[in-house]
Amino acid sequence: MEDLLRFILEKIVQHPEDLRIEREEDREKRRLLFRISSHSEDTGLIIGKEGRIIKAIRSLLNVRAAPEQWRVELQINNSEETEAAPKDSSAA
Repeated sequence: MEDLLRFILEKIVQHPEDLRIEREEDREKRRLLFRISSHSEDTGLIIGKEGRIIKAIRSLLNVRAAPEQWRVELQINNSEETEAAPKDSSAA
């Protein structure tokens, strides 16, 4: 499952070398949580307009997990090194 997520994300992001995926498994609740860390420039690409990309990725992973009766959740974080300064705060 993590391989599928990594494959999809590496095709979307501009900085695949900064992509980090952590997996947390709750066997009792049959839940998989993937924490995605990426370069700050890639966060918007992963989420997509109105969240369409991340919703589609979540749907694909849930389809893959359904035969084993698992549920998949995704959480997106920026890499700490890329959060130092906002790009343009005067655009408001």
